[in-house]
Amino acid sequence: MEKLILLCGQCDTGKTISLKMLTALLLPSSDDVTKPPKQTRTVIDLWKEIDRELKAQVHDTQNFGIVLKINGKKIGIYTYGDSIPDINDGVDFFEKNPCDIGLMPCHPDKKHFDILVPKYANIMMVLPKKAQKNSSIERQYLENISMATKLHQIVISFI
Repeated sequence: MEKLILLCGQCDTGKTISLKMLTALLLPSSDDVTKPPKQTRTVIDLWKEIDRELKAQVHDTQNFGIVLKINGKKIGIYTYGDSIPDINDGVDFFEKNPCDIGLMPCHPDKKHFDILVPKYANIMMVLPKKAQKNSSIERQYLENISMATKLHQIVISFI
C-alpha cells in the first residue's frame, strides 16, 4: 500500500461518518456507479442523499470495508476503528484487499499506532473535538462534510 490515511480522534468525533461521506464522494468516479442527485436543500438533505446512495451501493451503512477502483488505482475504505480488534480487522481487510491507498479511523491511543505504524507509511488526520452539546446536528454534518472534502482532495491528489 502506498499510503494509509488515518482519521485519528476520540469516540463520536465523526470519523466514520466522514469516511462514509468520502465513500459517497468517490462512488461516482468509480466504475459502474450512478451519480447521486446534485441539488439538495440543506446539509441534512445532503446527508440523506449520501446515505441513500451508500445503501444502494454498499448495502451496510453502519460500518463497512470497500475497495473502489478509480483511474487504475485501488482505494480501500474501512470504517471500523474504535477498538484494538477493529484495528486488527482493518489490517486483515487491507491484506486481503490490496489497495494503493487505504483509509480507516483510529483512536489516538498508542496501542492503535503500535499495530499500524510498523506495517504502513502513514498520513494522520486529526478531527476536530466532538461538537459541544448545544451544537446543532447541521453544524456536525458541516464538520463531517468538511473533513470528507479534505480527504477527497488528498485521495484525488494520489490518483
